[in-house]
Amino acid sequence: MKLSVTIATKNEAVNIEKCLQAVAFAHEIVVDDDLGTDDTAERARAFGARVIPRDSRGSFHENKNLAIKEATGEWVLSLDADEIITQSGLQIPLNLLLRPSHKFLKKYMLQGGYR
Repeated sequence: MKLSVTIATKNEAVNIEKCLQAVAFAHEIVVDDDLGTDDTAERARAFGARVIPRDSRGSFHENKNLAIKEATGEWVLSLDADEIITQSGLQIPLNLLLRPSHKFLKKYMLQGGYR
């Protein structure tokens, strides 16, 4: 099973490295960068992420969807750059991972969230 992590960003240089380090286990990391003014994209590339620069023109959710479409993994974990995956956050019940009802854009989805 191949896992892709997608991260939509805009001016997230202060957060991106911690987020990327926390998902280094993924087979692929796709960062959709909303053409910010800081060095978020360069930091993500240096980490090995595939960066897609795109101007969302105020429609940030479209960047999240584009990153998901670009992901090649069977499973996709979609995060914001200020969301950090912890060890306890990785303990997802197997039955949740195998339920086909979590498909979106023809891919199985896990969505990050705030606690």
